[in-house]
Amino acid sequence: MIKQILLGLAILLVVFLVFQTIRTRHYISTGRSLADAAEETKVSKDPKNSSMSILMIGDSTVVGTGADTPPGSLAGLVSKKFPKARLVNLGVNGRRTSELIPTLRDHPEKYDLIMVHTGGNDVVRFTDYIALETDLGTVLDLAKNRSDKIVLVASGN
Repeated sequence: MIKQILLGLAILLVVFLVFQTIRTRHYISTGRSLADAAEETKVSKDPKNSSMSILMIGDSTVVGTGADTPPGSLAGLVSKKFPKARLVNLGVNGRRTSELIPTLRDHPEKYDLIMVHTGGNDVVRFTDYIALETDLGTVLDLAKNRSDKIVLVASGN
């Protein structure tokens, strides 16, 4: 009787693990599709006679992954709010805070506003909090050298 119960539990566990594996692969595939689609429609603009320049740098929140339409992404909403502004979108899906450092170093241009969106990937990938604090300080120092106005949007807790 106990062997039958253990066998039943083992079968149930195997079925559960197979189901979770299939489910996880489905979600990963869906996420990659969303990320690829967002990358192709990432909002940037450079109007003639622009009145200001905005740099948006960060992760998928800057790319627009998951937004229904490009105008509905964060970059799209910023673009709508500042229609005459030049908008440079340096968002990359999956980017961690440490990966912003070389990108900012490679873009020494001055901007009227820099929006830094980061943190979510550091949370889900268990970035060491002391390293994250150091990296975020470096990112903000680099941003301060390029603009007097910095907005930091951090996700995760």
